[in-house]
Amino acid sequence: MKRMGVKRWLAAAFAAALALPLLSCGGAPAGEEPGGLDFEGLPVIADGTGQAGEVAAAENESLRLLVDPADASVCIEDRETGARYPLAAPEQALPEALDGAQKMLLQSLLQVTAMDSVGKEFVVNSRVGSVNRGTFTIYGCEDGVILDFRFERESDQYAVPARIRLTEDGFAAEVLFDGVREWGDVQISRIALLPSFGAQPAGTEGYMLIPDGSGALVSYDAAVGNPADYYGDVYGRDPSLSLVMQTEVRQEVRLPVFGAKAGDAAFLGIIAAGDAGAAVHCTPAKASGEYGRVYASFVYRQPDTSILADKDWNSREVTVMAARRFTESPCVRYCLLSAEEADYSGMARRYRQYLTQEQGVGQTAGRPTLLLNVIGAYAQQESVLGFTVERSHSATTFEQAQEIINAFSQAGLPELTVVYSSLNEKGRYRSQAGSFTPDGVLGGTDGLRTLADFCAQQGVELIAELDVFSHYTKTDALFLSRFARRINDEPVKLYAYSPATNLAEEELFRYLTRPDQWLSDWQAMTRIPSQLGLASYAPAGLGEFLYADHTNGQEKNRDDMKAAMAGLAAQMTEGGETRLLLGGANAYLLAYASGLRDVPVDSSAFDLQSESVPFYAMAVHGLLPLYSESLTGRSDLEDWGLRLAESGVMPQFEVTGSPSADFLNTEQNSAYASYYEDVLGQAQELLEWLGPLLEPVWDQAVVRHSRTDGLGVTEYENGVTIVTNYTQGERSYREVRIPARSSRAVTAA
Repeated sequence: MKRMGVKRWLAAAFAAALALPLLSCGGAPAGEEPGGLDFEGLPVIADGTGQAGEVAAAENESLRLLVDPADASVCIEDRETGARYPLAAPEQALPEALDGAQKMLLQSLLQVTAMDSVGKEFVVNSRVGSVNRGTFTIYGCEDGVILDFRFERESDQYAVPARIRLTEDGFAAEVLFDGVREWGDVQISRIALLPSFGAQPAGTEGYMLIPDGSGALVSYDAAVGNPADYYGDVYGRDPSLSLVMQTEVRQEVRLPVFGAKAGDAAFLGIIAAGDAGAAVHCTPAKASGEYGRVYASFVYRQPDTSILADKDWNSREVTVMAARRFTESPCVRYCLLSAEEADYSGMARRYRQYLTQEQGVGQTAGRPTLLLNVIGAYAQQESVLGFTVERSHSATTFEQAQEIINAFSQAGLPELTVVYSSLNEKGRYRSQAGSFTPDGVLGGTDGLRTLADFCAQQGVELIAELDVFSHYTKTDALFLSRFARRINDEPVKLYAYSPATNLAEEELFRYLTRPDQWLSDWQAMTRIPSQLGLASYAPAGLGEFLYADHTNGQEKNRDDMKAAMAGLAAQMTEGGETRLLLGGANAYLLAYASGLRDVPVDSSAFDLQSESVPFYAMAVHGLLPLYSESLTGRSDLEDWGLRLAESGVMPQFEVTGSPSADFLNTEQNSAYASYYEDVLGQAQELLEWLGPLLEPVWDQAVVRHSRTDGLGVTEYENGVTIVTNYTQGERSYREVRIPARSSRAVTAA
């Protein structure tokens, strides 16, 4: 796959540019700098001292890389236009009244977070900790420079090398993890890369792009009030880390990108390596002088919290650190955009190009269909002769599933894709990885065979949802070797969180399994469905979350687990017969997907955000079928319909063959309003106008998107423009009337 080609390219580029042996980092006496990457043989441009003045360190056909030996500042210059892109703010460009600490940060290429033995954090930037002290060295390398920052204060005592290289349309910035050295009492936990590239003061014309959910813009206008900075873990929070209470409901980061536009210039940052340990940060511009900044940081060594109790059962929270650091050197590709490309539409087009040309994402959009998620079995506790027993119940039998498909077809909705979830005995919350038998209350194996034959005759794709990652058991001691471990050696649990209290529901959790089990579990679970002729699956969790496994002696951080999940997806789809409908879905799995559900069409609407934009859909539309999260039970269905029209995403509905009252006070309590007779009318009303609207553009790329005067305007490659009117009054676009709260297709003349 091309994903592996990217890794080989990165490894080859690293070796070609450096050709450096890795020296041992262990065994150095306390207080003495250990060995790291041997930079001997590379030309030294500066060694902590030097006269001010830029030196041309590298150039290609369009760009030149300039470095100042006096302060380790780096600037990219367009050779044709003379446009300059400083990687940190030049000192002379900053207002005199600006806070000193802010000035130092804005002039820094790195910001390092380290922790001492009791969990106290120390954050220092490269300007304060290295450049101002003259403890840095600049080396020349192929296509760029290596800046080795040594933080030699007693409170720091570590060194971090970064490499900047020119690319065809910008530059790549890397933190060379193999060259990091530590010799003091602190351990590095996180490194922010180019935390001030593109930073702008309040009032600058433009915005920053963050990948929150569908995508969001943060204007450089002075923030109103005091909104919190944005922080988003790429691919979501690691479930192996402790989280007792979910403090906010937020959209996940599915795409490893960020960007900014200022005036007629813009950039897109693509996190091309180290994305599994990355986070995207955004600080809004403020009238107090704080600059608007958007950037990425990377975990070097993962910390976590754990609760310890003494002999008197007094508990305290302590910080623990992972034994194994991240190994993949982070790399951010900065694509410099100008003219018509300098906006978030240009960023989306550039990222789409990256996905198709470098990540192997092909075009398999097919035809637009309605996605139905049919719920099968669930468990319920009952009292029998004074004893509490747990029994399996059916939300939808296989026979009822046929009735549902017939009902939708007779209502004028024959174009269906059907996901059958909770097929196994007692449903999704009792799933055990590696074990799958269709529940007898649903109709058993024979009932599933009959349903599969029926769907094949009707031309309906039937997709079996299987959970290969989670395992339910009340006696974890019987399966200890199967479960991934946290840093404190406890098994990793995947919790559901109460929407009322945000607390983890202690009874609704599943253990997450170790990667060496995944393939054999998958093969065991697909044995019966494949015998019945099924070839389409929705692997629950694949593309939805990413966790680490800290099993002693066999530690795997999120970089390792990302590679393992991609490898599993490659083996699942080997031969081209198996189709995968992925949830989410995280970018590193897009090349293996035949469709995506739970596609984000909105952001988290945090206070710092100016507006949501459909960046995810803009980047992926036309490559894969896109389906929303379930709209069942939504009171704001009209709003959802408008967002789907603007994003080019088809709806998903969760349905059951039993009345919703049957699920009251059960594990399926969330499936209220899912009875198919209730859902059918809503789906019919929505698809009556949305289906014909999206049909001509379903396999088309989005070339531009904008919002103005309450209109969302989405332009497609074939010349069709979908215009969505969110206002309560009529609007017009190119002399076409757009009624209030509606969408219309406008064709280029």
